Amino acid sequence: MSSYRLLLCRPSLLCILVVSLLCCLCLNLKATAEDLSEETAASTKLVHIHLSGLLTETPVVDELGLSGEQMVAQKDLIALLEKARDDESVDGLILTIDQFQAGLAQTQELLKVLASFNDPLHPESGKPVYVHADSLTMPTYALFSGTTHLSVVPTGDVWLMGFYSEGLYLKGLLDKIGVQADIIHVGDFKSAGETFTRTEPSKAAQENIDWLLDDIYEQYLDVMVDSVIRRNTKAQLSSLLPSKEKFAELMDLGPFTAEQAAAGIDVDLGPGASFGPLKLVDSVLYRNEFLDRVRADFDGEVEIDNRYGADQVQAIDLNNPFAFFSILSQVMAPPAASDKPAIAIVYVEGPILPGYAQPSIFGSTGGAYSGDLAHALRKAAEDPTVKAVVLRVDSPGGSALASEIILNAGRQLQLKKPLIVSMGNVAASGGYYVSCRADAIFAEEATITGSIGVVGGKFVTTGLWDKLGVNWVPQKRGANADLFNSSRPFDPAQREKVSSWMETIYTQFKSHVTAGRKDKLTGPIDGLAGGRVYSGLHAQKLGLVDRIGGLSEAIRYAAGRVELEDYDIRVIPEPVDLFTEMMEDLMGMPGSDEPTDVRVGLSAKQRGFAATFGGADSPLNPQMIRTLARIEPQRARLLLQALARLELLHGENALLMLPGEWLIH
Repeated sequence: MSSYRLLLCRPSLLCILVVSLLCCLCLNLKATAEDLSEETAASTKLVHIHLSGLLTETPVVDELGLSGEQMVAQKDLIALLEKARDDESVDGLILTIDQFQAGLAQTQELLKVLASFNDPLHPESGKPVYVHADSLTMPTYALFSGTTHLSVVPTGDVWLMGFYSEGLYLKGLLDKIGVQADIIHVGDFKSAGETFTRTEPSKAAQENIDWLLDDIYEQYLDVMVDSVIRRNTKAQLSSLLPSKEKFAELMDLGPFTAEQAAAGIDVDLGPGASFGPLKLVDSVLYRNEFLDRVRADFDGEVEIDNRYGADQVQAIDLNNPFAFFSILSQVMAPPAASDKPAIAIVYVEGPILPGYAQPSIFGSTGGAYSGDLAHALRKAAEDPTVKAVVLRVDSPGGSALASEIILNAGRQLQLKKPLIVSMGNVAASGGYYVSCRADAIFAEEATITGSIGVVGGKFVTTGLWDKLGVNWVPQKRGANADLFNSSRPFDPAQREKVSSWMETIYTQFKSHVTAGRKDKLTGPIDGLAGGRVYSGLHAQKLGLVDRIGGLSEAIRYAAGRVELEDYDIRVIPEPVDLFTEMMEDLMGMPGSDEPTDVRVGLSAKQRGFAATFGGADSPLNPQMIRTLARIEPQRARLLLQALARLELLHGENALLMLPGEWLIH
């Protein structure tokens, strides 16, 4: 029985829960962002949006704010920005930034939306965008460098230094605990298993990460070179734009304080570009000073709307003892079904895993599960109001079997309606597998994709058990009964058998790509596959991707395919709120076609393997992981992701997974 079901069975605790939720609901009526103005009547209206926390893919319903994190979905943020852009009553946009986290491809999609507000050279032609930030990283600087006015707080920083990448390799750790990784790769560039077998990248893996970083770095340089020079000249001086190489020299001088960035950085921009130090931001101002600067651009009074686009919350009459329960029933009631034509979005986010996710009141449980996704695609196919589907993929891949199940569900949907893929930050290996047969594929320039190859194998833990003084005595009947046993590496015959099996998966992967992409491919599939990883821009040139664009462009394209102009956008499965999740669990109402809600614990194999990393004597005991998370949270996150991949490989044996664990920032 789940914990909240137990609470519902105890009247005293139920009262506590209801009162607590009532308090949370009342508190949630307040504005979540810092108010910038108390003006109510004005001749000019500016919309204020505060960006903080994590930009997610799958929408999360957390109306009571119980998740403890600030999260907004990419789709929802873009919809809000586009609404403000197209609203004739809105005269401009203010963005305030602190601790905002978004992936490289997400950043590029947002950049295009902000660029559509206004050309900084001709402010009269659109709507100005004002940005005030505590500090700026390379991706966020690129995102906001082309806005009308960019301001940073005094003593803030502009971390304009380029991109830094770290690869994670665990062979030394596995050696210390007596575990041997016996990994097989299909594809010279398919280096996902190197995380466990090497202490540094192979030549092919290094070549792959080099061309990927070079590609993404140049994309961001292109954006910043243009916008920074325009900020300094306020005129069209395309003939004087510096080369990317020259602009890169400026970043070698970074990071910069806010004051340095506003005063200008001296850098040789090449012949003919002698117009003094290069300013990176427009001003260094505190929040109130920034607002005065914004108001000075407009005549008359200025209203700043801090709640633009927020859902209207029904007021609670506290004099009525039944008012809360009336509101509660409205929250819990399912929304009325709509017969309006819709474009559906189905999210493939996180590692691709077989089976079904455990219920979570806060959205994703950390993976894209084949059972749930196949059900969602079948539901979309059978819904007569859904006219087309956009599969939003942000996944490094995972189980080959689960990828095939999702791909097949998509192909069944295509018998009835179009399936368009929109790639997020990563759509590689299994993420590309589930995408490759779509009717069209959209990606951002910095999307990481490709990685057509297979990695598989097992981990030999005999050395670990020897260190613990534990002896396992194997018994078998059948030459290959111990094929994936952890007691010894593959013998030559077994290695050949496993390699042949993986080659079959690889051949099937390539056949899906050639069948889906047909004559769009610029060359033979073997020259494009082999585990090679590409940016979205590179992948488009090779024919692996159709168009450069984000989720909004993919949705509009899907609507155009079915000749829709007026339509809803519907997420399948719909995100559920706390109350719906509680009632479904209490009353046994499953949200999918999962065959049973009986939960089985870890298998003996999984328990033994988990003990490898969780025991008190392990270098990675829980206390050590907590310490690492405090000291170096980004590296700790990558380490935990690698261990999750290790366990997935131990259970699945063949993966379609992106090479390595790379930290790029």
